[in-house]
Amino acid sequence: MQEVAGVVKLIDHRFVGQGNLALIMERLEGPDLYDYINDRESAMDECIAHHLFKQVLVTVIECHKRGIVHRDIKDENIMFDGTNHLKLIDFGGATFLDKAENGTFKSFSGTLELEPPESFTEHAYQAEPYTVWQLGCLLFSMLCGDAPLNVYEEESYEKVPWTRDVTDACRSLVEKCLKKAPAERPSLTQIADDAWIHSN
Repeated sequence: MQEVAGVVKLIDHRFVGQGNLALIMERLEGPDLYDYINDRESAMDECIAHHLFKQVLVTVIECHKRGIVHRDIKDENIMFDGTNHLKLIDFGGATFLDKAENGTFKSFSGTLELEPPESFTEHAYQAEPYTVWQLGCLLFSMLCGDAPLNVYEEESYEKVPWTRDVTDACRSLVEKCLKKAPAERPSLTQIADDAWIHSN
């Protein structure tokens, strides 16, 4: 399978010890996006967030086209390479889209704080709305420096807690991605076609 430009490269693999699989990945200079966000003295400029988010979006869409859902999209799993491009890492929780039963997954392997509400209410989820939720969380954290919601407080799903001003188009995209009902979230294609994505 041809490699995806925004995904960390697998260089080699081998079995070590008693059947343990070791993966040899390309070395990325870093930092990860988490450190890049948190080491700043002020909030990330929306133009920078726009540029970085588009890179992640293109990578995630390409993974879905190839039948792979990452399931743990967050700033700690995105690293800069040596040329200021982002790479998606840590596919330990990833799975194939065709593993879903009637389009639905019931196993969880991501970060609790980034799980969408249906993971808790239905104990099941569909790959695309799940991914869109995590992309909304990612964009919010890029802009505001923290995850948008507290999974332990039901009412936190009712309103996105903005801590800074952003453009209306940006706010609209984040809030659409973080709709409580999965059917109300945009598809990945709709995000790619969104006005904010095509701005700047």
